[in-house]
Amino acid sequence: MVLAPHPDDDIIGAGGVIALHLAAGANLTVVYLTDGEATVALRGSPQCARRTVRLREARTALAKLGTAKTECLHLEDGRLNSALTALSCQVAFLLDTYKPQIIYLPFFGDAHPDHRAVTWALSRIKWTAQSDVTVACYEIWSPQPANIIVDITDVAAKKFAALMEHRTALTSLNYLPYVKSLNRYRAMHRDSWRYAEAFLVLALKEYICLARQCHP
Repeated sequence: MVLAPHPDDDIIGAGGVIALHLAAGANLTVVYLTDGEATVALRGSPQCARRTVRLREARTALAKLGTAKTECLHLEDGRLNSALTALSCQVAFLLDTYKPQIIYLPFFGDAHPDHRAVTWALSRIKWTAQSDVTVACYEIWSPQPANIIVDITDVAAKKFAALMEHRTALTSLNYLPYVKSLNRYRAMHRDSWRYAEAFLVLALKEYICLARQCHP
């Protein structure tokens, strides 16, 4: 399962790995926590457009990587820190429903508060059957400590083509060159790799403990 605070976070941070999972036949669900309605390029647009445009783009983008299920929680874009109770309850329900073996999410030290909020929402869940789940943090707006580097060279073209479908977000900020550069940087010192994605992979309890130690 991939938890994406905004439509496009999933592709920015883990688009290559998503493509690899789908190519291997994995059952994968991407959960968009907001619909991206606060995007600068949508200011002044009708509310119905603000709440649907980026989700439509996200599903088109994801389809370029393979076939995956999507959900959207429609929480308020830019204010996830103010909705941690609702976020944790809805995520807990989805985790109980899908019972994923691994949860992809943004790193708790990411520069965007909505990205950091995902960790704090997970920390509020009473973990029982899912307590042995693994988390894999992906990079969005901030480089992060990583213990797993994945070669995405063979699927990089798919990832970047998928990102191009996020036209609304790219109108506000053309981040595509920066994502490519980060993926190139992560492939450094691997002679046969051209692009790679970096992850911090830990057992859930270990990850939550680390987050609390760093941000008590």
